[in-house]
Amino acid sequence: MASDILPALAELNGIVVSYGNLLVLDKVSFSIAPGEIHAIVGEHGAGKSSIARVLGGLVQPEQGLILWEGKSRQFPDVNASRNLGIELVTQDNEFFQHQSVAYNLFANQSVVFPRFFFSPKRIFAAATEVLSSMEASIPPRKIVADLSLPERVFLDIIRHLYTEPRLLILDEALEKLSAVVLIRVRNQLHRLVESGSSVLFITHRIDDIYEFSDRVTIIRDGRILITESVREIDKVSLIKLAYTQIPETTSRRNVNREFYEFLKYNEAILERLPVNLIVVDHTGTVKMMNKEALNYLRMGDHPFGKHITAILASLTGKEAIRSIMEAVTEGKVYTAFDLGLDLMGGGGGMVRHIVDLTLSPIRDGLRYIGCILIINDTTEQQRLREQITFSEKLTSVGLLAAGVAHEINNPLESIYSCADTLKLTLKESSAIQTVERLESEAEAIEHIVRNLISFGDEEGVDLENIDLNELVYNIIKLVRYNTRYRKITIDWNPDPAGAVISVNKIEMKQVILNLFKNAIEAMSEGGIMTVSLSKSRGKNQVTLIVADSGPGISAGEAESIFLPFYSTKRGTSGHMGLGLSISYNIIKKMGGEITAENLDPRGCRFIIRLPATG
Repeated sequence: MASDILPALAELNGIVVSYGNLLVLDKVSFSIAPGEIHAIVGEHGAGKSSIARVLGGLVQPEQGLILWEGKSRQFPDVNASRNLGIELVTQDNEFFQHQSVAYNLFANQSVVFPRFFFSPKRIFAAATEVLSSMEASIPPRKIVADLSLPERVFLDIIRHLYTEPRLLILDEALEKLSAVVLIRVRNQLHRLVESGSSVLFITHRIDDIYEFSDRVTIIRDGRILITESVREIDKVSLIKLAYTQIPETTSRRNVNREFYEFLKYNEAILERLPVNLIVVDHTGTVKMMNKEALNYLRMGDHPFGKHITAILASLTGKEAIRSIMEAVTEGKVYTAFDLGLDLMGGGGGMVRHIVDLTLSPIRDGLRYIGCILIINDTTEQQRLREQITFSEKLTSVGLLAAGVAHEINNPLESIYSCADTLKLTLKESSAIQTVERLESEAEAIEHIVRNLISFGDEEGVDLENIDLNELVYNIIKLVRYNTRYRKITIDWNPDPAGAVISVNKIEMKQVILNLFKNAIEAMSEGGIMTVSLSKSRGKNQVTLIVADSGPGISAGEAESIFLPFYSTKRGTSGHMGLGLSISYNIIKKMGGEITAENLDPRGCRFIIRLPATG
């Protein structure tokens, strides 16, 4: 948090900037304190990036002063700005596209490039050290053109961050990062601020402002509306100031409006959101329901004025209704998962849906005025999870049945042989009839055995071309709730060019889900599950890697994990040791291979290699 005693680190005083006849900054004045995370928010074209470019030395103001630690400064170019310790991450993310990550990381850095000649070995060693310290999994030898957009943005932040600037400016960079990388960047930025440096970030994501910044500046049409501590301005007022039209006669400080005026400004936007959204007041009376929710809940007319308990009357469990009303009455955040909601189906009968509910309070200043309720239907996801679990059970039973059937076949052959011998040696018809009855019963057993073998038969599987990127992503969505509760983050690195393979989709789902399940169960105290997908250029092969940060595989178990009925989860009920064995057989049947190896210093990863299609 910024100090209230120290003078401003950077200050703009009456800054005016025009692009031709277009006035983009109109006497802008605001300051950034030492050790502060300061956010700027506003509509597109409001002037946010122009402020960043002025501080970064890319744009020269026509009027006004720039103060640095209380002294007037001129920023004629980028070098002058950098000499003071200002680093700017622009929206362009300019790189040498056909050079390595390491080269781009240290471009124009005299520490690594001291003279005309330089050591590639030294560059890659330094890059490896910097990337490791930033918890970045980007290979230093990888060509920048082959990086995904989140990776390029992450690299751009790293190359400006590792020099430990006095002021780091991020122009709409955080929203381009993946969820896992965003957490890592936030940690690095907090460490930077703890050392006394400051961060100025431009964003459209309101949640980032409240989770991340100390103060926020709102800009509209090139003018600063307000700069305020995040604790002193609520989300509703912030959104209204930044993104809704406010009459010129309205005082900028008089930003708190009645609840209905908020609806007036934002109803058109809320109506078109692709989510089931309901707005209620503090008593639970419905004030608005968007079209998505009206269609989903099969509401013939608008439920304005009805109570939320009447709308959700078919929600399973009185406890859920009680908790919702408690949250509405007290203005608390409430989330519930896997609730049953009975809705009218197409055939006229009631159909059970599985839903998640999220209830967020709305405040106008300090006054609690109502709630937003979002209903997320997870019925299809639940069905897919059950389908995959059922498929896994069937496959396990099939493998067990086939194994047992093959073992029964051996003594059956002996019984047939003995029966034939007895029929040749016996003379009495009654004895021969007895032997024939034995043969008849043996044939019945053989019929049962054939059925068991066909139940576990691997032949006749339908193959189809699928994009493994899409399949893995959909399965990640299935397990994300489980990982969230276990404090496990998922780092998903898809192949940007796509990875098409010819497989049985159901069986491939089973393999991936089983590897995810093993990784999640290995991290009982939380951790990171890394999922990477790539297609090799030299070989026509797709590689899928699932890694965890758990304890890894012990030396004595490494040779046995793919054997049937072998499990590392000793003493745990429900684990027969068939999952990895089944996965091994499925991948082998598809013409691929699956291997496992420990990571240094901790963790384990499973590697699947499959033939690519095309």
